[in-house]
Amino acid sequence: MNLTGHLRDISGSAVEDYCGLWEAVWRLNTRYPELSQRERFVAAESAVRTLISQGWVGLYGDCGFGGRDLKPLRHEEYEEALLDPTNWEPPFPRSESTWFGATDAGEEAYYRMAEYP
Repeated sequence: MNLTGHLRDISGSAVEDYCGLWEAVWRLNTRYPELSQRERFVAAESAVRTLISQGWVGLYGDCGFGGRDLKPLRHEEYEEALLDPTNWEPPFPRSESTWFGATDAGEEAYYRMAEYP
């Protein structure tokens, strides 16, 4: 599977607004319905990690459902957040969740990628 298209999708979502980690998995559900849930999770995690390593997205913690009270996570907290399987599932019924959003560099990179389909 080529993640380039998925990286663009995730980048675009992150540029538009903050997204829950589980939304990266959901985007794969429609693009690659033939993949197992585990394969979609692995691909989504890989894509988010790639965007983080490029400095194009940051992670945020939500103290209340809906992304209304987001606080940036410290880079030291990223690994724990990414390894927690509950962060890759919708936050119901729990109230805390992990979100990602584009950095300034990520926004610039997304618009550069959009120029070259």
